[in-house]
Amino acid sequence: MTDDKKYPDWFDSERAASFVGKYVLIGINHRNSGNEIVKQRQDHGEIVLITPEGMVIQRPDGSQFSLPPCYWELQEANAGTYKLHGTGETVSDPDYTGVLSFWSSESQGN
Repeated sequence: MTDDKKYPDWFDSERAASFVGKYVLIGINHRNSGNEIVKQRQDHGEIVLITPEGMVIQRPDGSQFSLPPCYWELQEANAGTYKLHGTGETVSDPDYTGVLSFWSSESQGN
């Protein structure tokens, strides 16, 4: 018997749990109502929790951030060193990479 009974049908708790403890590099796009990218950032860290409410990632400095529970958007990363565009920081051999987009009804990004 699985624990999925308490979760929505779309949420696979066993699959989500397989990402916990893995290191992820995430690209985050903010788009306007015209689908244009108005802001981009990259972040990285260890996935510490995934529930239907969200995915919690802990950065190397110990701070955490949350994203929607879109574990299905993560792909196994190619081995190598990745350089973050905004900070110049490097991430070596993450387990997964992914890109998430968020839309705003605003016509311009700030």
